[in-house]
Amino acid sequence: MEEEQLGEVVGGIFGALFGSPFFIAGLFPFFEGGALLISEGRFEGLFLISFGLVFMGVGGTMVFAGLHTLGRGIGLIKPKDPALIPRNGSIGPESIQIEHPELYYSGIYERQSNIINGKDWYRKIGGTQRLYFYDENEGGSSGWSLDDRIDNGGKDWFNGGWIPPMSHNNIPFGTHEWNDVEGAITIQVSENNDNEDRENLLDAFKQQLSDSIN
Repeated sequence: MEEEQLGEVVGGIFGALFGSPFFIAGLFPFFEGGALLISEGRFEGLFLISFGLVFMGVGGTMVFAGLHTLGRGIGLIKPKDPALIPRNGSIGPESIQIEHPELYYSGIYERQSNIINGKDWYRKIGGTQRLYFYDENEGGSSGWSLDDRIDNGGKDWFNGGWIPPMSHNNIPFGTHEWNDVEGAITIQVSENNDNEDRENLLDAFKQQLSDSIN
């Protein structure tokens, strides 16, 4: 068993065991409150039910997450294959320009011939830095990620930061604060693109503005 799989097995077992007491502790007030409310009509039962639901929700979430992680570790749950997810959205511009607080990630990125997790992905000219969409393939949160390691898009890697998807899930054009990086990141269509791509960028900005207003 690989080190990463072993870590998932151990982490999954720990998460499930850690969440079980919370879930079980919530069962007692939940059923006691239900009995008080139904048999005696005492509204104190509502408080006990609510109290129990909170513990059951927290504990159940931890147990489910732990079992899911354990399932991945032992191979029962297979991660999503980034190459098999059909395209979701229109084709992006041929190249984009990224301005990053870490100059290592700043530069022109070119659209690659294939898609990852249903989206176009971009690689920096002359480098390994890439912008790609991660779709909870191995857990975690979906979103756009910047990283400097080459992968098929299945790993939740984001050495250069990550940002949750917007409502349209397209490339996060404009200037935004990203997670796990200090300072804002700006993404715009490169000057190397033609007028049609710039018009597409304008449409994307209009969509983002509309989403913000909504």
